[in-house]
Amino acid sequence: MGELEPKEDGRASLVRGLVERDPRAASRFHSQYARLISQLVWRLLGADTEHDDVVHQVYVNILGSIGSLRKPESLDSWVTGVAINTVRREIHRRKFRRLLHLVPDYQDRDLGAARPEKEMALRRFYELLDRLGANERIVLLLHLMEGYSLGQIASLLHYSTPTAKRRFQAGKRRFLELAQTEPLLTQWVEELRHEP
Repeated sequence: MGELEPKEDGRASLVRGLVERDPRAASRFHSQYARLISQLVWRLLGADTEHDDVVHQVYVNILGSIGSLRKPESLDSWVTGVAINTVRREIHRRKFRRLLHLVPDYQDRDLGAARPEKEMALRRFYELLDRLGANERIVLLLHLMEGYSLGQIASLLHYSTPTAKRRFQAGKRRFLELAQTEPLLTQWVEELRHEP
């Protein structure tokens, strides 16, 4: 009697399907990861008019490089890393375009039906974040808003933990410096001051 073949892991089968450009795998991938990707882009860029374009670019980058994923069991963290790096490139691209005066200093962000004071605070929050370096901004937001530990961030971004900590501290210091005279951000600034 022959031995039974072990059943293929769901992630391995999903990755194989994506590599082979199977539309069913793409649909399954979208069902499983669309919310994660969209929320991560929103957290890092804010409610941005180019949100859908950036999310689309994350998918393009994932599908274009899925063949490089060697460990299908790490698909979740790999997708998160691709999304973060896509946003980082977008932030760099925007800073470069601003230098050339091709876009205004502030992307008009559609905040939906937020209360006026909350909308103003969010607008100002992301305006100040736009003045941070991309690496510091991303580490700061991943740690504070997404709850990733600095060790997890280091792993996702291929940094050492001390580098992630330095970038977090630099981002925190710079943001506090920029926000200290912002009455709309007083509560958030106080909470950030006490963040180790």
